[in-house]
Amino acid sequence: MAARIKNANIPLKFRQIKDIEKSISRMVNYSMHFEVVNLSKKMLNYTISSVADTLEEIHLKGLLTSIKSIGAYANRQFTKALHEFRESFMDEGDVIEISHTYHKLYGYYPSFLEEKDRN
Repeated sequence: MAARIKNANIPLKFRQIKDIEKSISRMVNYSMHFEVVNLSKKMLNYTISSVADTLEEIHLKGLLTSIKSIGAYANRQFTKALHEFRESFMDEGDVIEISHTYHKLYGYYPSFLEEKDRN
């Protein structure tokens, strides 16, 4: 992600980069639970690439300055990319396996695997 931002000459401030790093950290934490179905690396690659593509696209279109909080925007894009990954690359068995393993570990089901609200 850092290389993509640098190579695209996206002018981000230190705080904005730190906010994006927090979102990446969240995805890394989620990805650990995807290891049970061997989708950890694929999920991380998909979500990070998706967000990097989006940031690069809005920068090239000159829309970056219209976003009040790049960190919040990136966080929403990571969540969107995670839901897209779930829909495109996971079957219901994968979701059940991850949810079951997560529940055994923490005592509740993961909110990050809930279906995106379609309203």
